[in-house]
Parts: sequence; C-alpha cells; structure tokens
Amino acid sequence: METPVPETFEIDRVDRIADILFGVATGGGLIGYGPLARRVGTQPNFLSQPLDQVSRRAAERGEPLWSALVVAKESGRPNSGFYGMARRMRPEYQSLDDGAVWARERQRCYDAARQSAADGSRAEGGSHLDGSGQLSPPPFERSTEVGIVQAVELVIDVVPVQSPQIGGEIRIGQS
Repeated sequence: METPVPETFEIDRVDRIADILFGVATGGGLIGYGPLARRVGTQPNFLSQPLDQVSRRAAERGEPLWSALVVAKESGRPNSGFYGMARRMRPEYQSLDDGAVWARERQRCYDAARQSAADGSRAEGGSHLDGSGQLSPPPFERSTEVGIVQAVELVIDVVPVQSPQIGGEIRIGQS
C-alpha cells in the first residue's frame, strides 16, 4: 500500500525548513515568516506545525530550537507560539521573560551553526556517538548540493534592518 503524498510532502517540508534555518543561523540572521513560507511552498499562517516539528526534532537531538530565527515582519520577533513552545521544551526558560528566552535560543542557533562550520560536522556526514553512546546521524546530516544552493539564495534574501527590541541591527528576510 502506498504512503499518502501529503505525509511525505510534510516530512520533506520539515527537512527543508530545518536546512533553511541552519543557513540563516550560519549567516547570523533571521528570516520572516513570509519569505520562509515562500521557500517551502506554503503560506505563512501554515508554518506553525512544521516549525513545531522542526523544534521538537531539534530538541530531541540536543540542537537549538531553530524556529527562534523566524520572525514577524511587523515586530521583528517570533510569534507568541514560539515562547510557549520554547518553555515547554526547555524547563530552564520557565522563569525568563520572552526577550530573554528569544535571546538565549537565538544565540544557541548561531553558536551551533558556528561550531558545526568549525568542526565540519554538517558537511562530512557519517554517524556520531550521541550522549548515551549510541550511534546516531550527525546533527546536520541534511547537507546536499541543493541545501547549499538554498543557503546561498537565502543569504541574498536576508537584509539588515534596525530593531528597537534588540537595540541594534538584525537581519530579516524580505516579504
């Protein structure tokens, strides 16, 4: 019996979103819901479930919550659902305000991307030992030539803007 196409498509979309967000982190940027939705062939209001899946999978792997890099054009910050999800996945965030949660998780994304670039774990592939000593795929196993092209395209789509919430320049994908 065949697997329904929507399930396969959704899994592919989650992988693609994870790849795009890794590219955003590598560039030290942020991306808007609109540009991200266009890149994966959906509408911005349909991103909450795939972004939740990306974050759940990342948390299970010990990765940062990549969805911290997706922001609303109007506010320059993630939508409210991000903060509740981050607090559910990271108990240490329970007592922090939204700004602190976002700042910490955003920095985790940038640090992980920088570390991955430094040790080559994304590009090399192969298996690694996880914290329990079990073999697991590398955290950033989805590096393909297509992913590299997407990251290059993404950098072109990321522009600097001023954000009063951060008190400095951030980069956000254009809508």
